[in-house]
Amino acid sequence: MERDLVIDRPTVRPRSGSCAHCAARTSGGLCGAIERIRDASGSEPDLVRHSVRVLEAGESVFHQGGETGLVYQVISGWVVIHKDMPDGRRQNTQFLNAGMMFGMEPAGVGLRSQGATAMTGAVVCAMQRSAFDELRLRHPAFNEKFISVLERQYRGMIEGQTMLGQGDALEKVARLLWRMAVRITGGTDIPPHAEIKLPLTQRHMAGATGLTHIHLNRTVKRLRERGIVRLQRGSMVIENPEALAALANAEESTVAHVPHVEGKTPEIRLQA
Repeated sequence: MERDLVIDRPTVRPRSGSCAHCAARTSGGLCGAIERIRDASGSEPDLVRHSVRVLEAGESVFHQGGETGLVYQVISGWVVIHKDMPDGRRQNTQFLNAGMMFGMEPAGVGLRSQGATAMTGAVVCAMQRSAFDELRLRHPAFNEKFISVLERQYRGMIEGQTMLGQGDALEKVARLLWRMAVRITGGTDIPPHAEIKLPLTQRHMAGATGLTHIHLNRTVKRLRERGIVRLQRGSMVIENPEALAALANAEESTVAHVPHVEGKTPEIRLQA
């Protein structure tokens, strides 16, 4: 089944002035390196031409098969990266939050191999790829941070592949929920009965684990009945963090790729 060529020309909200007050500057993501560049040079670096997109949940950032002239960073909210199959199925490959990069394709590749959609209300920064590459050449600290961001995200993708390739349905869902909990809390200790805001819907979860919706519902029910974790609208309550981590085969190094956002504490509520 052939796909129509989708041209990636997003509607953007131009940004005026510098990005000195952007939230991404204090995140563990790419733009956190700008402070290092400024400290070293004594002046603000000339940033790439960029623009901001404010997205609603479910709104497309770019389509699979679109042009590859832009790269993106998540400023706030969540974005899902997905691969659409010719038969209509969709595999969710990455869930990205503030500070994470996406939209990079290998040099010489003209069309996007995956699509990106806002999972929640989100703000993303779109940058011209050619100017972005020039900035990396001019500022080694910026390039080093870029490589670090890609390394963390690569690690996360390996964990995602492991989730798909190993274990039964219960383990797959447990791994997904544990990875999301660690990401959201920034790697802090998760106490029993912690309620954590969760951007995932069951449709997102099915697309990430390869389970049918019916199988996923049964698996979520088993986790709830075993007193491990229960899902409710917009959040999950981790009743037994140790059991969830054990079922997910979690390692202490799981938190190694979690970006740190300065001045922000994870929002965790305890339920009686």
